[in-house]
Amino acid sequence: MLPTLARFAARGSSYYENGSYRMSPAMIRARRPYFWRNFGTFLIIASVPLGVYLYTFSFLHTDDLEDIPVPPLSDEQVQELQKEYRKEKAEQAAAESRKD
Repeated sequence: MLPTLARFAARGSSYYENGSYRMSPAMIRARRPYFWRNFGTFLIIASVPLGVYLYTFSFLHTDDLEDIPVPPLSDEQVQELQKEYRKEKAEQAAAESRKD
């Protein structure tokens, strides 16, 4: 069985040229009727995600996000948040320096 398998694997396809692996004229003729239908199908299928992307981009590009309520913060609250932020950054930097 092994010699038959090796002989089958060594035989090249008649639809591709040996060495260059180009399609033979017969293969090109066989694929020609399907080219434009396949291309049209590709365009239809590719237009769906492209349309979703463009619609989303145009929708988000025009949104100024003014409708999102942001609570006003007093100066004391801002300073407290800045302290917490600096403290967390210092702890992260210390942890990074311990790793090295």
